[in-house]
Amino acid sequence: MTDGNPVALIVQTLAGLGGAQSSSPTAKSIAIGAGVSALAAITGLAAIGCAAFALWVYALPRLGEVGAPLIVAIALAAVCGGSLLGVRSLWSPRPAPPAAKLDPIASVLTALVAGALAGSGEKR
Repeated sequence: MTDGNPVALIVQTLAGLGGAQSSSPTAKSIAIGAGVSALAAITGLAAIGCAAFALWVYALPRLGEVGAPLIVAIALAAVCGGSLLGVRSLWSPRPAPPAAKLDPIASVLTALVAGALAGSGEKR
């Protein structure tokens, strides 16, 4: 029983997948990858929380009761903005490559040569 603890639920799921017999090894590796990614996200959020608390404790005696939360909020906003810009660059549509410009004279000559070669074969 995990009692709503997400980390315990992920660990329990990964432990269950270790011995599970799946008809598709790809499905098993996708499930393990998703579990490990979720665990990494949770521990990453915990690390950000610890860093924010450490910054708060460091800034409190130097900046006072108003300055410390303000500095932590600015730091978190910078991390959030950087993350959003990174995701935006990943999700933005890529411009289409420029279309190749065809020379009409070369196209006609190519078609004539291809037709001549195709028509010069023996008739069956």
